[in-house]
Amino acid sequence: MTKFLIFSICFFLCAPLAHATKTALPAPVANALKQANIPATAVSVCVHAVNKPHPSLAHNADSSMNPASVMKLVTAYAALDLLGPAYTWTTEIYTDGKIENEMLDGNLILKGYGDPKLNHENFWKLLRRLRQMGVRDIKGDLVLDGSHFSPAISDPAAFDRKPHRAYNVSPEALLVNHKIVALQFVPQAETGSVRVLVDPVPETLKLTNNLKLTDGKCGEWRDALQADIVATNGAFNNSDNGGKKSADHSASVTLNGSYAAACGEKSLLLSLHDNTAYTDTLFRNLWREQGGALHGKTRSGKLPEAARLLFRHESPPLGEIVRDINKYSNNIMARQVFLTLGAAPPTPVLSPASGRELERGKAEEHRRKNVDQPPIDSLPLSLALSPPGRGDTSVLSPPDVALSDVPSKHWLSGKEPPQATAYPANAVRCTAFVGCRHERDREAVASGRALERGQSNTPATEALASTAVKNWLSTKKLNFPELVLENGSGLSRIERISARHLGLLLNDAFRSAVMPEFIASLPIAAADGTMKKRLADTPAARQAHIKTGYLEGVKTLGGYVRDKNGERHSVVFFISHPNAANGDAAMDALLEWVYNSQ
Repeated sequence: MTKFLIFSICFFLCAPLAHATKTALPAPVANALKQANIPATAVSVCVHAVNKPHPSLAHNADSSMNPASVMKLVTAYAALDLLGPAYTWTTEIYTDGKIENEMLDGNLILKGYGDPKLNHENFWKLLRRLRQMGVRDIKGDLVLDGSHFSPAISDPAAFDRKPHRAYNVSPEALLVNHKIVALQFVPQAETGSVRVLVDPVPETLKLTNNLKLTDGKCGEWRDALQADIVATNGAFNNSDNGGKKSADHSASVTLNGSYAAACGEKSLLLSLHDNTAYTDTLFRNLWREQGGALHGKTRSGKLPEAARLLFRHESPPLGEIVRDINKYSNNIMARQVFLTLGAAPPTPVLSPASGRELERGKAEEHRRKNVDQPPIDSLPLSLALSPPGRGDTSVLSPPDVALSDVPSKHWLSGKEPPQATAYPANAVRCTAFVGCRHERDREAVASGRALERGQSNTPATEALASTAVKNWLSTKKLNFPELVLENGSGLSRIERISARHLGLLLNDAFRSAVMPEFIASLPIAAADGTMKKRLADTPAARQAHIKTGYLEGVKTLGGYVRDKNGERHSVVFFISHPNAANGDAAMDALLEWVYNSQ
């Protein structure tokens, strides 16, 4: 009995020691910080084994710090968990006119829902699909509907007074190629010059190249050249039939300075035009390459009620999108995803089946009150409902089809459809927009369609997205009172989170169903992304999946390290100090320490 009592006392006294959390930084880390002239008080660190209840190291871990681009981990995990890795964005292509003999006598309307990767290649595919549908000449206007997101009101120069840098592009529901112009520098050793290629080629861009090719190391090549940019925004009017571009949309880039031959080929990404002007130029260039012509102007506008859907373009799935976001720290894609979270319907979210039931119910109520037509349940599924999946690229039924034109084999009941003579052909319209319904059913059916797609009719805002993320954290019992979200990308001076709480989020992600997609999105040390040149020739090479972040005065990392025993640890390291840029060595030392010491 005495022995048992002694054992019990020792167990309860010693148990807390097994979970003791170190607060002092490991010697290699402390030494590297000293060499960088960064005080330990400016550093926050948390190391936490994914299968343990307490961190093994927590230094200033509860301090509220700016995570810089490491905040993308919060956005990526929230999106994967709330939307699912297979989630896709759609861009819908409508018209309010008729297509005859390859001529579209009307407007072409593009409706965006925030596709983060409607880049040059994917926009070409979208236009190729339109051309395959038999459209060549567009007599009307190109109308851009970006109303799914609230209009961007942020000043692109507000963050760092560099409004034309690609990372300062504001999110938009219909954002084509991120409004980016790529200037590619190609050394010409034989002539001692630098060739500059522009892709795509905006018709309103004037480029003056005064660069000189030099010898020596590449280094920070952007610092060796100076780009003088003049770009203004204003009303835009352009057409292939004589319309002229407004002079206040002109842009010029003058390149001065030097470029080292050792740099090889590099690209400088710039945003020089507003969304309407940029999309107009790219659309016309790509459409002309495919033998088409746009005779009207390009303008912003809302989708007309009478428009009919031609097809939907589908983005890559979210599981692939987050790889681009985290591997290469893409700010604008992160902001597009973040705003998508603000476009989701309020809790409780109706399932797709619920949305379809609401759609059927409202449309059926209108049918009974307004017109004698067959119940929606008697219509074919492909006609009675809007396409259930996001991104259906198939062309649906023609814009106007009488009931007698619907093949009998498509009816749900398997029976022959009612005789067309019993229902006037103008009583029911079958359109790709939503299927067969009376014209007065449009509003009711549209509500069900929005719910079925998991979208709200309220334009997304950053405030709504922030609320959605915080509500999601609450459902996981993750209480982060210090959390401040502005745009979800980390390109912010006000976003905040503590190292301890980010570590808890990483551990929760590791135990979640989306763990494979989440971890696969992170850069691999000494292998790819922003960690490609880090930890090379060390035992920790390719043993760490780490997201990095950097702002002036801020340097951060967050992710996972697999130690030499095969156990995984979440690792978070924040530095907030004027010398933060010199913190790489200390951060690498921590990653190596986690690999070797656990």
